[in-house]
Amino acid sequence: MRFIPKQKPGYHETPLSVLQEFVKLSSISCDPQAVTLFDPCAGTGLAVATLGSLLGVDQDSIYAVESVLSRFEVCAKQLQFAHVLGPAAFENCSITSNTFSVALIHPPHKDEHGGGVPAIDMVRRALNNLVAGGIAIIVADQVTWGMPEFANQIASLMESGTFLSPWHDETRKMGALACVRRKKSEPYANIRAILRPNGSFKFSIPAGRHPSTWQKIGLSNDEVIGMLNRSPLMAATEPPEVRLMPSPPMELGRGHVALLLASGFLNGVIEKPGEPPHVVRGTARKVEALVSTEDSHDKQNNRITTKIYSEKIELHVRILTDRGTIHELSSGTDKPAEG
Repeated sequence: MRFIPKQKPGYHETPLSVLQEFVKLSSISCDPQAVTLFDPCAGTGLAVATLGSLLGVDQDSIYAVESVLSRFEVCAKQLQFAHVLGPAAFENCSITSNTFSVALIHPPHKDEHGGGVPAIDMVRRALNNLVAGGIAIIVADQVTWGMPEFANQIASLMESGTFLSPWHDETRKMGALACVRRKKSEPYANIRAILRPNGSFKFSIPAGRHPSTWQKIGLSNDEVIGMLNRSPLMAATEPPEVRLMPSPPMELGRGHVALLLASGFLNGVIEKPGEPPHVVRGTARKVEALVSTEDSHDKQNNRITTKIYSEKIELHVRILTDRGTIHELSSGTDKPAEG
């Protein structure tokens, strides 16, 4: 037995044109060297690397997390001078809050084919890693943006947002919301209340800082499954070897049949060449048998009867014919019964 990884979580790639549009709507209000970028579901790392290049941010100021091993390996090569954690789920990482200037957030979906609703808990936690006034670009499909339980929770942490130009990803229409982190959360905020007309204002990217804590604190699903599969205890889950009934070198005699019954081998379908098949179930059990009876008298001339019993093996066979008739054979008797 081996454990097989569940479906890989999916994410949406952000087109270059969307990132370029965001940069046109933004200005850096500090030394560019003080800007830090964050991507908690980096995938191959191409999007956050492109955003860093457009903003003129060194890779040393880019922080990324990826949970799937195959994508993490590509991401680590793409961001070889950045800080990349993986394979690690974002919730299994310890990262300093109120740290980053810009966060590019692709909420993971249920599967790698784009199905399922993104996890809002993960989005809220990623937004908390922004400094007050920090900018988030949150990517989701239009159906998800239409869900109040998703969009309004983002609005409770963010303000002054605008949707960038939508695009199609396979069969889905996608959208990216660029918005500003509130200084204080508003639990009853509405997504419509924070939206501003596209191009009506510029995002001011603030200074961030490098996190004091940036480490993986838990295993990814792939790592857990790999450790389970390598465990010596996995041998206990292997099914027993299937042993076929041995074929006798010659036709069975009367005593051989009894031996087969007692050993439990006579159990299954039997089909001799040229004869219809039948099912045989043989069992052996112990029964008490009277060996002898002895009468005697005590000193008061009372009659005493002593009976001596012993255990003997009794063989019992049930035979089901191809016509549905059941025969029961026990102690030399043949009792047919209609099945």
